[in-house]
Amino acid sequence: MKSPSHAVQTLRLARGQSIATCARRGTRITVCSGCTWLTVERDARDFVLTAGRVFTCDADDVLVVVEMLASGSLTISPAGARSAASVPRWRS
Repeated sequence: MKSPSHAVQTLRLARGQSIATCARRGTRITVCSGCTWLTVERDARDFVLTAGRVFTCDADDVLVVVEMLASGSLTISPAGARSAASVPRWRS
């Protein structure tokens, strides 16, 4: 299981691949590509997110994320992290 981090992480998952991560209230999961199934420990709800959809944690808990298509990518933005839109991009 991944421990909480303060940096935005981008992950690529193969079909059926899963991760479990500790998340704080306000952590955002953004699906960049693919179709992701997400569940929160001690929460009866499950979520299916497609590209462009965002899930925001409403409690400190463990998230389990599983890629449902051939492959996909997602970003995990901890509570308080700057959004990707606000991160400066360098041009070469």
